[in-house]
Amino acid sequence: MSREAHVRFCESRGVRFPPATHLVAHCDTEEQARNLRAGIATRLGALGLELHPDKTKVVYCKDGHRPGNFEHTSFDLLGYTFRARRANGRRGLFVSFLPAMSQKARRAVGHKIRAWHLNRRSGTNLSGLARDINAQVRGWINYCVSRGHARWERRAVGSMT
Repeated sequence: MSREAHVRFCESRGVRFPPATHLVAHCDTEEQARNLRAGIATRLGALGLELHPDKTKVVYCKDGHRPGNFEHTSFDLLGYTFRARRANGRRGLFVSFLPAMSQKARRAVGHKIRAWHLNRRSGTNLSGLARDINAQVRGWINYCVSRGHARWERRAVGSMT
C-alpha cells in the first residue's frame, strides 16, 4: 500500500495526521542555510505543500565563540527555547547555545499547578497531596532529565509552586 493510500485509509477511519512536521537542520554558513531552505521549499512545493513564512527561519546559534548580531538568535521547539545561555565548564562559566523550558511551557505548567488548588486542600495530609500530584510532577521531571536539562526545569517547576 502506498503512503498516500495508507493516509487516505487511516483518515477515513477517523485518524488525523499532524498538519506540520518540525525540521531542524544545522549548517556551517548562512549561505548553506538559505540554500537548504530554498531546496526544502522546492521539494515541498512539488508535493503541494509550502513552508509557513512566520514559522520558518534561519537562526544564528550565537554563543561565546560565535559573536555577532543577527535577526534571529533563538527558536522554540517542542516546549524548549534554544538560545545562548551561561553554562558551567571545567574552566568556569562560558556561554553556549542551550535549551531550557520555553515561557509558553512554563505558563502551561504554572496553570496546571494552580488548577490543582493546593491552597484549598488544607485538610488533606501531605501523603494524600503527594499521591495526587506525584505522577504529573514525575512525568515533567523525567521528560526534562531524559533530555539532560533537569537543573533548569526543576528550578522552573519549583518556582511555580
